[in-house]
Amino acid sequence: MALNYTPISSEAELPAALKQIDANFRQIAAENQTKTIAQGGGTAMSYGLLGDGTYGIKLYDPSNNARIEIGFDADGQPQILMNDNSSRPLLRMTYGANGKPQISLGSTNNGSRITLGFDSNGLPSIMLNGSFSSANTQIGFDNDGSPVFSLGDATSSTRVQLAADGLVLKDSTGHPRVRVITQADGQPRIILSDVNDNTQVQMGANADGKSTLVFNDSNSVQRISIGQKSDGQPNITLKNSSGNTQVSIGDNTNGQSNIVLNDTSNVPRILMGFHSNGNPVIAVSTSGTNVFTALGEN
Repeated sequence: MALNYTPISSEAELPAALKQIDANFRQIAAENQTKTIAQGGGTAMSYGLLGDGTYGIKLYDPSNNARIEIGFDADGQPQILMNDNSSRPLLRMTYGANGKPQISLGSTNNGSRITLGFDSNGLPSIMLNGSFSSANTQIGFDNDGSPVFSLGDATSSTRVQLAADGLVLKDSTGHPRVRVITQADGQPRIILSDVNDNTQVQMGANADGKSTLVFNDSNSVQRISIGQKSDGQPNITLKNSSGNTQVSIGDNTNGQSNIVLNDTSNVPRILMGFHSNGNPVIAVSTSGTNVFTALGEN
């Protein structure tokens, strides 16, 4: 009896061709036609309704092991498998959960070791798996098209991410905790954050090239700053919750050390330090007016 099938154009796209193959094999099954082609006492090829309940083609080696399979996976996605000499799939060409084509190497029913494909944005991606159940390394692109290299833990959570704009270390819940970046002005910076992504510590260089170490409170308000003033003199600054300077410790332009205490409006009220002649001095002011000064002697 002649079989009823639809010829497949040589110019057909792979998904369309595989779907038509499936339709043809279903027609074969409807006509009770399942074909096996023998070779040297074994099987060379089988097609139609296969033993696993799907439709497709299997090509066998002389030892009767299925080495190439063309058909559909359990989700109905077209696939091509290339197996080892024990009929275990080592290469799988199919479509991922995002509907994009992908190639998996070292593939089993539990996963694969290497996956080449496309992410949800259509950008190319390579995943290297330390085990069949977790993606430990991924090479791809960020949403803006810049390259990204990611390292994951045993649960597939990304812990390290290296991109063109810096390095990010994440905790087990995916929150960025350490960032090593280059700012827009080209200056380097290290940022430490809490579990709520609030910046707690910053260390780096400012636009003027001076180094600074900053400690913030839980609201990301700067409270302690250790660094250099614009004149290059070292300085430690303590601020209140409003960001106003309360205490400043450092050297003045004469190279003499001093401590300045400000009020809540950031106005200097008490100065303790050394005069330009080297003598200790204490000065108290109110509303910008000096009301008391004590100058010591050597």
